[in-house]
Amino acid sequence: MRILETQGNQKGQIAVMFHEKRTKKAWFSKSEEEICWEQWAVTINTVICRTDGETLRIRKEMSAQLTTCFLNIIRFINDKKDHIPPITTLEANPFPFQIVIPSTTDTWGTMLKRMLADPSQQI
Repeated sequence: MRILETQGNQKGQIAVMFHEKRTKKAWFSKSEEEICWEQWAVTINTVICRTDGETLRIRKEMSAQLTTCFLNIIRFINDKKDHIPPITTLEANPFPFQIVIPSTTDTWGTMLKRMLADPSQQI
């Protein structure tokens, strides 16, 4: 978020990705891989704040809006359950998720290509 904040008055996007863990078998070993089964692109508008008070107010608004956005994503996923993989673990969070913020040099397309090529990679 800091990268977007310092530039101000721009639009940016973050990706929210949900994964499932699958066991990948090789000749003499097993490893775990994460397969993305749902991804969302969230557009963010940034502003330049002129005072500390304005910065505090904008951050509170942004926090509330992001919370609402993420709750809407969860609500939508819960309403359309036919694509959700079966739960195969007793872990508290059976579907790990990632919130990906692209670097300033990434375009949205290159970021998605990199995520699809290696979903475990942090961007």
